[in-house]
Amino acid sequence: MNPHTFPIILLGNALLVLLVHFVLPLFIVTGPDRRKLVDLPRGKVYMYSLTILAVALLIGMVVLQLPSYRLDLIAFALLLALGTAIMLLEKKLLPDTRRHLVTLCWIGGVCVLFAIYGGVTYL
Repeated sequence: MNPHTFPIILLGNALLVLLVHFVLPLFIVTGPDRRKLVDLPRGKVYMYSLTILAVALLIGMVVLQLPSYRLDLIAFALLLALGTAIMLLEKKLLPDTRRHLVTLCWIGGVCVLFAIYGGVTYL
């Protein structure tokens, strides 16, 4: 990672997390049902299982040096797969809350952030 990409990742992720957790739910999640996936017992188990699996895969790839590809590209694909799985769980377990749309916005924000990162790193 070159020194120009660290501020993009740090500031971009910080702004994206603040936007997704505090601003977007105010506008997207409307109505009386404002539950999250971790509020359901089954949803909490699924959410933590997916997150632990993704982190274990990433740590395993780093420790064992399995792929010959760039690690940041694989981490991006893993992050998109994790976000998509969480979005599908929210769509299935919390259909009336529209919380899956917040996760979809998070996936789009990660794609924009990685496009900026990729442009600075690989061009």
